[in-house]
Amino acid sequence: HQYLIFDYNLIRLSRKRQVRFPCDVWSQSIQQSTAKFGPTLVGEFSSATNDCATWLNGIGVGSRWDGTFISDEDKAAGQQNRVGYYTPEYRKFLSDFTQTQMDAFEQGMGWFYWNFKTETNALWSYFDGVEQGYVRYWFCLLFFFSRVWL
Repeated sequence: HQYLIFDYNLIRLSRKRQVRFPCDVWSQSIQQSTAKFGPTLVGEFSSATNDCATWLNGIGVGSRWDGTFISDEDKAAGQQNRVGYYTPEYRKFLSDFTQTQMDAFEQGMGWFYWNFKTETNALWSYFDGVEQGYVRYWFCLLFFFSRVWL
């Protein structure tokens, strides 16, 4: 499981640094794990760079997206989970961030995206990401076919 969202220092990185982080850090970790322990698969990841999702921090703890877990720096985070607020720049960021994660995780055996479909948060939904254009559905097929048949 690889996420920025559970480390406040990673949440606070600039978007440019968040995009670079998977290739700069996680790809090395995956390569080391593969070398030391064998085939390594990332069991889940998402396009989210914040903890703005229902129940993500735990039941009754609150979340930034609904305003129940707020610091002064987090007041705008909820808009990041509402597709209607996504600017072209934010969509580009999501696409770049998701792609660099996939690139990093393919240094091992691959990845699973969490989740295929969610009720309220497109940043956690593979199908919503594809529909919104920041997740490219063919990457999993390209990876599979390149490993098996090419």
